[in-house]
Amino acid sequence: MVALKQGGGFTYGALINQIWGLGGSSKPDVSQMFFQPFLVYNWPTGAGVGVNFELTQNWTQSNTTLWFNPFINGVTSLGKQKVQIGAGPRFNLAAPDGGKADRGLRTIVVFYSKVDLEIFSDNPLKSYYIVLLNSRNREKL
Repeated sequence: MVALKQGGGFTYGALINQIWGLGGSSKPDVSQMFFQPFLVYNWPTGAGVGVNFELTQNWTQSNTTLWFNPFINGVTSLGKQKVQIGAGPRFNLAAPDGGKADRGLRTIVVFYSKVDLEIFSDNPLKSYYIVLLNSRNREKL
C-alpha cells in the first residue's frame, strides 16, 4: 500500500507491505515486512531532491535491514518521451550479522505515459492519489 500527500512542491508519504507464506515441508515459512517512508521536494523546473528509508523486517528470522537513501532527480524529454532520471548514494544503517554493506548507489529511470499523466486529473482527492508524480512535475509533462 502507498499513501502520499502533496503540497507546496513537497511529496511525502510511505509505502508498506507485509508478505506471509506457508512454506510447507520443503520451504521455510515467510513473514516479512517492507516499509519505505519518503520526502521529496520538486522545483517547478522539474528538478527535485529527496530522501527515503527502506526498512525490511524478517519476522521469522528476527532480523532487520535498514537503508538511508538521499537522491536528486529531474524530469526531462528524450524526443517525445517524458523521463524522470535520478541518482544518489545508499547507506546501510542496519543489517543481519555478516550482511551489512558499507554503501551503495541507486539510479532512477521512470518513463511516463500519457495515461500516467491523465488518470487522476478529475479525481477530487488528487492531493492523495497513489502515484509517484509530483503535481508540479505533472504540469511540465
